[in-house]
Amino acid sequence: QITETTDFTDGLNDGEYEGTADGYGGPITVRITIKDGKLTDIVIVSHSETPEYFDKANAVINEILKSGRVNVVSGATITSNAIKKAVAEGPSEGRI
Repeated sequence: QITETTDFTDGLNDGEYEGTADGYGGPITVRITIKDGKLTDIVIVSHSETPEYFDKANAVINEILKSGRVNVVSGATITSNAIKKAVAEGPSEGRI
């Protein structure tokens, strides 16, 4: 379980991981990069969100990268919550 104090990268091998979570318009898939045990990049692989909502929610990525945690304060939208969940799910879904 991911909590506010959990560093979800603990124990992960360096590499890329993909995770998917349901957004408002359908699945959102992200690819995260772990380097030297730290989260260094998050890329949106695919989504079906309305562009203006997605652009607002996409800001959550910078907050996650700054903090290294997925439980960051963001607009409580379905899309931003799906991005956070997809990032958190990446390690459990497996390395690519």
